[in-house]
Amino acid sequence: MSVTTIPINSASFAATDLCVKCGLCLPHCPTYRLSRDENASPRGRLALMQAVAENKLGFTPALRQHLDQCLGCRRCERVCPAKVPYGRLLDDFRAAMPRRTGLAGLARRVLANTAGRAALAAAARGYARSGWRPVLRRFVPLGLEVLAHQAKAPALQAHYPALGTETARVALFVGCTGAWLDADTLRAAIAVLTRLGAAVALPAGQGCCGALQWHAGDRAAAAPLLENNRRAFAGAEVLVSFASGCGAFLQEQTGAAKKVLDLSRFLLDLAWPAAVALQPLPIKVGLHTPCTLADAAAAAELLCRIPELTLLPLPSQPACCGAAGTYLLEHQDSARRLRDEVVEQIAASGVDCVVTSNVGCAGHLRAGLAARGMAVEVLHPVMLIARSMGWNP
Repeated sequence: MSVTTIPINSASFAATDLCVKCGLCLPHCPTYRLSRDENASPRGRLALMQAVAENKLGFTPALRQHLDQCLGCRRCERVCPAKVPYGRLLDDFRAAMPRRTGLAGLARRVLANTAGRAALAAAARGYARSGWRPVLRRFVPLGLEVLAHQAKAPALQAHYPALGTETARVALFVGCTGAWLDADTLRAAIAVLTRLGAAVALPAGQGCCGALQWHAGDRAAAAPLLENNRRAFAGAEVLVSFASGCGAFLQEQTGAAKKVLDLSRFLLDLAWPAAVALQPLPIKVGLHTPCTLADAAAAAELLCRIPELTLLPLPSQPACCGAAGTYLLEHQDSARRLRDEVVEQIAASGVDCVVTSNVGCAGHLRAGLAARGMAVEVLHPVMLIARSMGWNP
């Protein structure tokens, strides 16, 4: 067994002492639910990090595996009575771990590069059109199946004026996937925002938020991406994101804008023109809450404004759908098992469509539903608001 020493500042991991090993986090940890391995639990991983930081344990491939298998969902933080900053500790430890190449690392580099994204999008479209797809989906990387569900990328403007009286201005974050993996959501967001009196800016130069790289421990790759977006959104009063993972990361990082809000929260707090009336949508909608969406109540409250819409929150377990950025590329079995649990819940609920505020979750769930032969749409909440306004892409 290979044992190595990694450069680590033990003082940076003093917060691991906060963990009292009470185990309240265990029922909320998706990977522990799958394995029942204490090393795959939050308190187990904290103990491993602490032991390495205190030079009581060497860094081994087995230890790396336990830390790599963490989804980074941070569900444990929400129930921790000691308020252990698990997410920050995990990110810091991964930053100290030796870099490793692989499919997930390649995907992160491709997504951060404009030409790479274009090539990946073309490959995914070719796969989606292939008559062999039903057979190939058992052999291709899970990520390719996720990317196969994409709309045509829109031609974008730098500025979209409000329709009628302007009451607000927002800078909309598109990131590395918004214009091709979530193109319909992007169009709907612009349509709804402008209809409600908000002028929308799409700052030139914005790009990948850097969350995938940061959470994988590659801070050297994340830093220029963060700085790029700080420059692009410099001076923006409000940055609005329709991808919860990007929005959560930008909220944690300083300097991107004076205020970073999820799209549902912004729409909920906005003063709507009296002339705007939502039309009935007599459908049953399953609400999926991404791990990265801290303000989950906003999406539910927003959708409840639509007349005749029945909203059904999906069960809280398995807590994570298994997408978790590039996790589904490195840990395909766990990602499928977690996703299939959610798909089973969707099938049992009898909903007409599912809404989620994260592009990665949406793609992962679409792929799972398609593999099961279920024609259930997976949409962002703003898509239903747009449809209720009579918008048609």
